[in-house]
Amino acid sequence: MNKEIYEHIAQYLAEKQVGAETLQMPEEVEAWLKESDQNRVEFEKLEKTWQVSLQKTLPQPDINSAWEKVQERINTKPLGKEIQMPQRNNWTWGKYAAVITLLVAATAFWLFTQSNMWFKINNQQFATTNGEQKNITLADGTKVLLNENSVLYYPKEFSSSERKILLEGEGYFEVAHNPVKPFIVEAGSTKTRVLGTVFNLRYYPSEGFTEVFLKEGKVSFESDKDKALLEPGELVNYMSGAGLTKKEANLNDNILAWHTGVLKFEEAAIGDVIGTLSRFYNIEVTFDKNINTNCDYTGTFNNLTIEEVFELMQFSSDFTYKKENKEYVIMGSLCPE
Repeated sequence: MNKEIYEHIAQYLAEKQVGAETLQMPEEVEAWLKESDQNRVEFEKLEKTWQVSLQKTLPQPDINSAWEKVQERINTKPLGKEIQMPQRNNWTWGKYAAVITLLVAATAFWLFTQSNMWFKINNQQFATTNGEQKNITLADGTKVLLNENSVLYYPKEFSSSERKILLEGEGYFEVAHNPVKPFIVEAGSTKTRVLGTVFNLRYYPSEGFTEVFLKEGKVSFESDKDKALLEPGELVNYMSGAGLTKKEANLNDNILAWHTGVLKFEEAAIGDVIGTLSRFYNIEVTFDKNINTNCDYTGTFNNLTIEEVFELMQFSSDFTYKKENKEYVIMGSLCPE
């Protein structure tokens, strides 16, 4: 997003707040939205976050008070200059123009501070769409695998003091070691700080949490209220709404399955198995009303399709399934007879 588009969005949000009667989205913004789905997603996130935080961030505009402030500035004009006061029939227009001007500035400040907009505008962007994964190597040699529907913002060259990037989505990081220049990943209101290590970070704004799993090395995880130091095999979860940070040993064998393609289950409840398969393959699974799911399952699936997974599971269970678009309906019994 360039600076001009950002300014048009700020103007639009400000006018929308004061209830402009003939409000239309700027042509520049409409054209920018049509360029890509990623632009539309970015705009929707900005608008939604602005609406949710509006009452906390800015008070409702006091039009008369804002106009009085403008009048005070006019009346204290510097010597040697003539400033014409607005005519009486321009009174209402002048008041609203003053409020909109103030709100544009306030909106701009809020977007920069709350959405990391300044960092996004001044750096490069690398993104994935639904069902897509991509690899990228950063300027310092750090390797990143992005999961689907993710965006990575990063500089072409890192500064002399730190290596800072911004992530929205999920990424698997193999960070190049540099003991004097920390590598920092900002995700929402959290920071993950390392010198050189391997870890997985998940932050989709719509999910309301941030999760970091450490595979190798050490990680310092910071939220707006807490800080946690991770050892290999540990993970930390931060719940955005509650502001809670929880560190624990990782008990999920499939936390990196999106990266490795391998799903492993060891005496796992069959209901949990189906839930994991649903998330991994991005499908919906429903059961016949009389199906039995009161059992455990052990098995490993290495880079298989969901149909191949079901075929293997049928060796130990008496069930059939049918596919309807992205929904799979399972009939019979998922448990051994």
